[in-house]
Amino acid sequence: MPIAVLFHIFTGLSAVFSSTLNALGKQPIVAAFNLSSYYMVGLPFGLWMTYSYDWGLIGIWSSVAMAGFIKCIGEGIILLFIIDWESECRRSSRRIGAQEIFPSIPSTTPSNSK
Repeated sequence: MPIAVLFHIFTGLSAVFSSTLNALGKQPIVAAFNLSSYYMVGLPFGLWMTYSYDWGLIGIWSSVAMAGFIKCIGEGIILLFIIDWESECRRSSRRIGAQEIFPSIPSTTPSNSK
């Protein structure tokens, strides 16, 4: 149960971080963290713990929790220390300004025509 709790905490945080990076247009960063943490670190670690130490299912879930932790920490560092939020806000404002169309709002005042 403790491993499942860790897995859900890190997976939940990672989903928020990944979604934020995706919204910023940084999909290659998310893909790199997914590949490196889950397939290059988590999978070999899980196989090693499962077969070398006879951890069985606990070894597999431990590796998934560890990979989620690595991904969560990496994406969190990128979001907190590397992303320039001032420039991202300016980019977003420019995009919204270029795409926003203000439709004409119908008048709510009653007309005197009968």
